[in-house]
Amino acid sequence: MKFHTSNLTSDTPKSCAFCGRPFNPVSFDHYAPKHVYPAAALDFRVENLVYSCAECNRSAPREVQFTVYLSALLKGHPDFHDVEIEVLLDSDVRYRADIVAFKGKKRAQKKLIIECKGFAEFTPSRVRTTLDQLERYHALAGDSQLILAFPGMMDEKSEIAFKEADVEVWDALRIFDMFESQIAEAADQIFQKVFLEIRDRVTFEQRLIKRLKNCPAGPDHWIDYQDLIGLILKHLFCPPLTDPLVEHSDANKINRRDFIFPNYTDEKFWRFLRERYSADYIVVDAKNHAKRIKKEHVSQLSNYLKGAGVGKFGMIACRFGPDRGAATTAREQWLLYEKLVIFITNHDLERMLLAKAAQGDPTQIISDIIQDFRLSI
Repeated sequence: MKFHTSNLTSDTPKSCAFCGRPFNPVSFDHYAPKHVYPAAALDFRVENLVYSCAECNRSAPREVQFTVYLSALLKGHPDFHDVEIEVLLDSDVRYRADIVAFKGKKRAQKKLIIECKGFAEFTPSRVRTTLDQLERYHALAGDSQLILAFPGMMDEKSEIAFKEADVEVWDALRIFDMFESQIAEAADQIFQKVFLEIRDRVTFEQRLIKRLKNCPAGPDHWIDYQDLIGLILKHLFCPPLTDPLVEHSDANKINRRDFIFPNYTDEKFWRFLRERYSADYIVVDAKNHAKRIKKEHVSQLSNYLKGAGVGKFGMIACRFGPDRGAATTAREQWLLYEKLVIFITNHDLERMLLAKAAQGDPTQIISDIIQDFRLSI
């Protein structure tokens, strides 16, 4: 993390000191964490305060707990030594590493700089901001190995992006494989349970991911794809959503949709969709096309969305997302009629299943897709 005292007095647009994203309104967090430096005198010093976005501020306690827990696993493992947390990497610009440790014997040891994230799901925006954050560490890393550690599962595409940036990824399965005996001994109310259950929980999700990758594209397999999409979405979201109505038509029998999930829950994300986007029902179409979605597919789904009917929110599950015409039609439907149609690709479904396997929140991926769409308008 990079810290500037001038951030607190500057009139320039504010950005989060942790993830680097611009934001409004402003909140603050402690640069020198209170769990490491509990002295009360530090709490309100201006040099110990940084701007923090709401998401990072909310996730801080879980991230702190994960950092402390992972450091305990490292200290208990014979291959690691000199483990420290919250280490300043450079006194001038004040970058701080969550964990610094050394691996191997003294003559052949490797310095590790470990960035910890407390969430279990990596959305596209989190991939981008984390890569930006870790890129700042490279100049200071020298011969050190940069490592991203988090208690979740990462999809192949995102892992390749980190590998290309010379960042080693420690996801939940990797951490379990490396520290199985230490996990059994190091008690923790949250993360010990996550890691002890991870292999059992990932089995079904991995089978669904494999089926998704192996399902051929094209009309000959559209029923297989539709059934698989229904199974995946039901596994991800029911409960809290009610089991879907399948291939339901409106009264004139012209408009028929593949899945309609009644949205009666009061859980935060689904309640927000219901209140903001009139999503009394979550309407889903599955399109097993070998190419990108066309504008007529967006129009077909939009015709079914009615404020007095199922609501104004729909999703198209597909392999590769929209072409330019479909993306334009989706924007027009939102701007003219406030009907929100989003595209959920196979890659997005893989991210959701990995988040579910790691006891994370798959709705974060949907939230991220909506955010990217709204910010593109």
